Amino acid sequence: MQRLDFDGGYTKLPNLLIERVFCKVTFPAYEMRVLFALMRMSWGWNKAWCYSSYREIAEKTGLDYRHVRRTVQSLVEKCIVVTYPGRNKTRFEINPDYMTWKLPERNTLMPLQASLAGASTGITESEQPLDRQELVGLLRNFIKTLE
Repeated sequence: MQRLDFDGGYTKLPNLLIERVFCKVTFPAYEMRVLFALMRMSWGWNKAWCYSSYREIAEKTGLDYRHVRRTVQSLVEKCIVVTYPGRNKTRFEINPDYMTWKLPERNTLMPLQASLAGASTGITESEQPLDRQELVGLLRNFIKTLE
């Protein structure tokens, strides 16, 4: 039996991203697979970005090359991923300002103004959302630690 452990390596993910986005928003399966592959190829190597081809991402995700292209285009349109095409490879970067991500209407990301009531939302003070500037600062600091 193969056990999960940290000796074989790991990818740092901001807790804020996990708690306030991935735990609360449902992403299409292909988008999640491509997004996690990009996180692994960038943040997994302590970088804010990665160079890759669509075919490499297809190999890592098990998706068809054409599905990867469409999925990346969808992630770019949603402002989740930023691409910088090159001759042979593309530079992929995950947008650190998750509040600009165009997520589904049903998402439960709560803007600061809506959560100020505190008790009425059932959110404790330690769970109160940070304002956008604080969130961007935290994610940018995280990305700087990767560079």
